[in-house]
Amino acid sequence: MRSLGLESLAEWEEWASSGQRPKDIPSSPRGIYADKWQGTKDFLGIKRRSFEEAREYVWSMNFDSVEEFWTWCAAGEKPGDIATRPDRAYPDEWVGWKDWLGTTNKPQRTRGKEKWRPFEARGYARILNLRGVKEWQAWAASDERPYDIPKAPASAYKDAGWQDWGDWLGKEWRPFEEAREYVRSLGLGNSTEWSEYCRSGQKPDDIPAAPQVAYGEWRGSADWLGIAGSWTRSNLLAFLEDLRPRLGDLGETELYLILAQGGAMPGLQKALGKSTPQKMRSLRKT
Repeated sequence: MRSLGLESLAEWEEWASSGQRPKDIPSSPRGIYADKWQGTKDFLGIKRRSFEEAREYVWSMNFDSVEEFWTWCAAGEKPGDIATRPDRAYPDEWVGWKDWLGTTNKPQRTRGKEKWRPFEARGYARILNLRGVKEWQAWAASDERPYDIPKAPASAYKDAGWQDWGDWLGKEWRPFEEAREYVRSLGLGNSTEWSEYCRSGQKPDDIPAAPQVAYGEWRGSADWLGIAGSWTRSNLLAFLEDLRPRLGDLGETELYLILAQGGAMPGLQKALGKSTPQKMRSLRKT
């Protein structure tokens, strides 16, 4: 499992339900391996900073609430070795959210919200010519970052102009469908191969390494990679949604041929039951 490079329980659950999981690997390992289970972090091989180091880093972000912390995590700005759920990751050291965020009065630190530059700080970020979130994080953690430019711009400018990382760093991503078509042409078989490809230096600069952050149209790794045969409910819905604009131009026979050739019919029949033809006709009318 550790060779997959998964960094969270959510990533494990997505992979386990994607159709890529071998039959002899359980989808719920905690129950199967209860006598040897040491936690998701141990199972996936996730390396964490010590509690004190992680908390010190979080203190430096000057969050005012748990919501700000989680927004920061969801934006893809959090380093991978800092837990999204520290209350679970550090059960022995955990005191509470105020302690984790540094919102209680502590003599070793002066609490105070930074006064950031206006959103025009984006122009400064763009001239750095950084290629992605990880390079931004490395630069933001260095002494080169001016004090009035935030480490976490997605949180700092959430309601003041923030769009996405491509916009912030001056990277113009390809439209979702064009980028997905390119990625599918690579013939990659799983998320691990995608990660390796991104690290290889062969990926075009206008295709994001973290498409789930860059594109609101994101529908999962299987859809992104075009993995055949992994017809989960989410993949079927994504496939049908792609077909929707073209349904009016397709005859019923053409539609069934497309679904059959794509290998989607068994999964579709399982999802819709014996009434598949009637429900497909209803879909074409909507």
